[in-house]
Amino acid sequence: MKESETWLSEILVAVRHIADRPYQEQAWFGKSYEISSPDEVYCELLDNLNFELYLQRFRSTLTTEQAAAWLDLQIGMDQFASKYVGQMDPYIVFSDPRWIDVQATASAFLAAFDYGSTF
Repeated sequence: MKESETWLSEILVAVRHIADRPYQEQAWFGKSYEISSPDEVYCELLDNLNFELYLQRFRSTLTTEQAAAWLDLQIGMDQFASKYVGQMDPYIVFSDPRWIDVQATASAFLAAFDYGSTF
């Protein structure tokens, strides 16, 4: 697998964790063997997987729809995070209507890449 394909595959898994409300309910609130948090999903996608850098390097390989979905998700996540100072409380984030918008944007991102089902 090429570097870009492996990298994209990992990004899609991370975005699915953003789109998947049942996953969050389980992982954020200790109802699963998997433990996560809003901060962790942000760190995984934006820091560990260098979400923005992938777009800079491989934008020419994306369709117009994929590039638009990429930017929509990036902007939506940035705007959402700008409303929080410090660590994000999972209970507050989970119930925030703006987070539901981020989840919908993440689902649209996944659909643009024909990745799994939308949530």
